[in-house]
Amino acid sequence: YKKGIIGSAIDAVIDIFLTLPVLPLMIVIAAIVGSSINNVAIVIGLFSWPSFARVTRNSTMKISEMQFIEAARCLGIPSRKILFKHILLNIVGPVLVNLTLVMATAVLSESSLSFLGLGDPTTWSWGTILKKAWDAGAVIDTPNPWWWWFFTSFSIMVYVICFNLLGN
Repeated sequence: YKKGIIGSAIDAVIDIFLTLPVLPLMIVIAAIVGSSINNVAIVIGLFSWPSFARVTRNSTMKISEMQFIEAARCLGIPSRKILFKHILLNIVGPVLVNLTLVMATAVLSESSLSFLGLGDPTTWSWGTILKKAWDAGAVIDTPNPWWWWFFTSFSIMVYVICFNLLGN
């Protein structure tokens, strides 16, 4: 909501995080902090917030320049009330759409980290199931059961497509 030097600093921090190569950094950080479900969640959250921040900031800046916000300022309504009552209610749509896209990306990231052995080895996830199928040779060797990897991969694909369609 703030403009000027504060807004420029916020934009700069968001831009820096958006330009980072996400998956390689996730792999490095997950390897450093260790494999547990909490660490995987923290690593995914660390790299998921910039898209929320960008969508929220851009939507807020767009709404804050509209005429009804100008009218509310002229009526003397406090900035806090304008921010929560008028702006926040109008940016919920784009933020929810972005949430669906980030959820699909988070599942892909968790599956990737678990497949690489950086997820929690004591819990079952789609990435862990794929890793076990890979280790058993079900992906490469023909006589091994193909359903070990097929249904898991298919489930990941359906989940991601469903959340992308939900966002649309």
